[in-house]
Parts: sequence; structure tokens; C-alpha cells
Amino acid sequence: MMKVQDTVAVVTLDGEIYHNLVRSLKEKGLSFIVRKPGENIPLGVKVVLTTKEEARLVKHHTVLVCSRESVEETVRKALATVRGVPFGVCEEIIVGIDPGKTIGVALIVKGVVVQAESYNNLSEVFQFLRQAVETSKPKRVLLKVGKSGFLSEDFRKKIEEFANSELKTFGMETRVLLVDEKNTTTKARKMKVKRREKDKTSAIEIALR
Repeated sequence: MMKVQDTVAVVTLDGEIYHNLVRSLKEKGLSFIVRKPGENIPLGVKVVLTTKEEARLVKHHTVLVCSRESVEETVRKALATVRGVPFGVCEEIIVGIDPGKTIGVALIVKGVVVQAESYNNLSEVFQFLRQAVETSKPKRVLLKVGKSGFLSEDFRKKIEEFANSELKTFGMETRVLLVDEKNTTTKARKMKVKRREKDKTSAIEIALR
């Protein structure tokens, strides 16, 4: 992913949260700087990530509080902020799902790729979806599932059951759409990316179709 220079600041002395934030920011291609609580934040920084206890020492217009349990959600919010996508104010989100031995998932908000991941099983995918809807609070969720040899009837049913049961408890309209994923894998192979990166690339292609 394209890196955006110095748009995020990590401000914490909590070692575990610091290392988890840095790992997640690097995975998502977000450039960041590190500051100690109380230090000045450069004007170019769009969002600061810190802990609840240290937030009072941070002087900045956009501060996201992070706990050990909310690292991925916090980084997802930071990514949305950097890309100009307001979280918590969203009409619709689109999620592309690429079935396979590992499952690619991509989250699209207002035409912008906010997050792309690769998971080992549907339980991890469903947790991703829960966090996505809790963060963006959309009125509608469109799940686009790639049609391929890996798309089993059981896989499709589980996606539909999750959408029609658990997601609807959030009070939103949900829809599952099967999408022809022809050439998505071919494109990823031409880019010579690894399997998990291929999953992400294919999921993005599916979501944008």
C-alpha cells in the first residue's frame, strides 16, 4: 500500500500496545512517528494513537485511545482518518471476500480501501466484520463473495446466515452478492505477490466490481 508521510503519531510508554500498534501500522502501509507523552506533535500529523491514561498528556485535535484489545480497531480508524473517510458516519460499507484455503477480505468505504486482510477461517472473517460494522456504523452492508472453485455451498450458507442473523442485530440492511472473480487471481499472480497478499488483492478486486 502507498505510504503517507508522517500522518500518524504513536504516543505511549506502554510497551505491549506500542509494539502491537507499530506492527499493525506497518502491515497497513501507514507511515508514522513516535513521541513520548507530553512531547509536541508536528502539524502534519492527522491522528494520534495513545492510551486512555496518557491521552490527557496529548495536545492534538484528533486523538484515538487504544487498549490491548482494540489495537486493530484503532489502527483501522486511524487509516480511515488519514484517507479522509469519517468513521461512525457511513451510509454503506462494501466487503469483498475471496474464498480459498486462506480467505481474503477487503473493506471499502466511499470507494476507498480502508483495510484488506487474509484469514485462516470464517470465524476470523466474522470477527473482522463485527469490528467493521461497530466502527463505521453503516446503514447498509454489502458482502461481495467471489465465485470460484473454492466457493462451497457450505461457505456461502455460513456467510448468508451470519449476514441475516448477527449483522442484522446491529440494525442495518444486509445483502450478500456473488461476484464473478475471473482474472482477480491472475492479476495478483502477475504482480508476483505472496499468497496472503494475493488474497487481499483479489478481495479488493471483488469488492470493487
